[in-house]
Amino acid sequence: MPDQASPDQTPAPAAHVSLWGGRFAGGPSEALAALSLSTHFDWRLARHDLAGSCAHARVLHGAGLLTAAELDGMLLA
Repeated sequence: MPDQASPDQTPAPAAHVSLWGGRFAGGPSEALAALSLSTHFDWRLARHDLAGSCAHARVLHGAGLLTAAELDGMLLA
């Protein structure tokens, strides 16, 4: 998958959205909150992460660990 998008062309997520709420009485731990600070950069890596996941699925299929239908389902998801 060629890397054609420059960093400034990568879609950025909307303003800060908390992943915690609803049934949780408190917020995330300090360690998780610190880890979550990189999500703005994670968006730039997402398509590469997906390409790696697709390649991994193809290898699993090649090894006989996934059926063709399972592979297709993963690649189309």
